[in-house]
Amino acid sequence: MASALAQRVLVLNKHWQAVSIVTALAAVCKVYQGKARIIDENYAMYDFESWIETWRDAASLAVVSTERVIACPNFQLVVPEIIILKDYAGYQHKKVKFSRRNVFERDNYTCQYCHRRFNTRELNIDHVMPLSRGGETSWKNVVLSCIPCNHRKRNRTPTEAHMRLVRQPFEPNWSHLKRPTQSNVPKSWEDFLGKMYWNIGLVD
Repeated sequence: MASALAQRVLVLNKHWQAVSIVTALAAVCKVYQGKARIIDENYAMYDFESWIETWRDAASLAVVSTERVIACPNFQLVVPEIIILKDYAGYQHKKVKFSRRNVFERDNYTCQYCHRRFNTRELNIDHVMPLSRGGETSWKNVVLSCIPCNHRKRNRTPTEAHMRLVRQPFEPNWSHLKRPTQSNVPKSWEDFLGKMYWNIGLVD
């Protein structure tokens, strides 16, 4: 039972937009309290009672993974994969932490001057506007640079060094850093994800 209740459930707002991921326990509680409905693979919606009734037939349960089934005293509870909130219409934005690792992810381990990929040991973080010239250490002023390009640029701006940036530095959201993969996203989520998946927050 513990593993079933720990499974991930996608939460949609009332406009069918992905807004968070919660544990199965939290999702079932929201449905039981009347705050959300369950959505099945055909986009049909269920409240708690109608969902339980749907799975009373042993034949219908046979097509469900046993990891999604919780045996309760009077019924079998199938853990949902998606729920939709009745009233909430908002959207949670998640800022990306400014860190060395995330700069590497944003720039795809690619020198932003010569546009070649390198391993981490062959890359530096370059300040587009040098610190000595008033440049800041921020998303919009740092890029990955290979060692040869870094030596060539030195303490100059790209214009002064006659070097052109492949792309201007920017503050990313999670959609720039990650993409859902077959292994970590249930098939039933696919229609609701795209870029949104890595912007949504993890909540209880």
